[in-house]
Amino acid sequence: YPPKVNGEYVAEFCNLNQQIFNVCIKVIVMVLTYINALPIAWRVAIMVDAWMEVFNMSSRPSGAGCDFYGRQTEAMWFHIPSRKRAVIALLLNFAYVFQILNCAFCLYYWP
Repeated sequence: YPPKVNGEYVAEFCNLNQQIFNVCIKVIVMVLTYINALPIAWRVAIMVDAWMEVFNMSSRPSGAGCDFYGRQTEAMWFHIPSRKRAVIALLLNFAYVFQILNCAFCLYYWP
């Protein structure tokens, strides 16, 4: 991680500004991870619902405008076509998984 010249470190320590900057980055990453972790249950639910519709495995009346229970709703999410909804839900789930990985590696590789 620190630069090396002839196999030796150029600087063996970080100055105070670099340490504070590093701590600030870690705090930002942890806050963003917390924000991404809050809606995990919703994201998993919409992904399961959307992919069940795509593969015609849903036991409820489905289609544009129907919520999880097959009722008509005005919620914008349920008016998106099911294939697009499934892709969006998959990407949203990838987002929190990769954010948690980012936080884990950020904390593990603390200099």
